[in-house]
Amino acid sequence: MNIIALFGDNSVGKTHTFNILYDELLKIAGVTSTGKTAFGKRDFEDILNFPLGRKVALFSMGDYSKATIEKINKYNSLGIDTFVCACNNKFKNPIKLISTFPNNIYYKSTTMIKTDYNTLNMTDALNLISLI
Repeated sequence: MNIIALFGDNSVGKTHTFNILYDELLKIAGVTSTGKTAFGKRDFEDILNFPLGRKVALFSMGDYSKATIEKINKYNSLGIDTFVCACNNKFKNPIKLISTFPNNIYYKSTTMIKTDYNTLNMTDALNLISLI
């Protein structure tokens, strides 16, 4: 399983970026959801089926170290091709586990200018799509 991890500090927009990512992936022809599971107001997980049988799992709860580790192990055991997750960069154990897989680490863009927030999140989401 390949892992793509969106790394960032607390409250920098990882979940917002993941929601944009999810919406953009579902716009791709032939991509279907197996059923999004919500956690709270904005966090979620889902498996997306891509053309030619590729399966991509997404998990946005990157501020929960134990949950991130559990999901990596779960999706690896399910034979998922690519696991995309948010990951708080202060957590050592998820980072250690991610490093044992083929991986791409993408660092969340940040800004102090509030008007740039949505643009940066969209840019980050599109960059993550290019890694999938």
